[in-house]
Amino acid sequence: MAKALNKYDLIAFIDLITMADQKPLFKAPYDIKDVGALFAIVAFVLIIAAIVGNNLFGLFQENVNFGQLNFH
Repeated sequence: MAKALNKYDLIAFIDLITMADQKPLFKAPYDIKDVGALFAIVAFVLIIAAIVGNNLFGLFQENVNFGQLNFH
């Protein structure tokens, strides 16, 4: 007697088909232009984040009292 398929068998089958149909983002010998462009984008975002974060932390330090005693 044949075994009935359950929902987990169907999910595994659909996952198997979709995984086989996926194409790689880059082909095996990576193009130096693609790698360079991605590196430049990441570097630019990190530099901007560092500058903005440093400025915001400086404003935070100036505006928050950390418990120093000010005798005037």
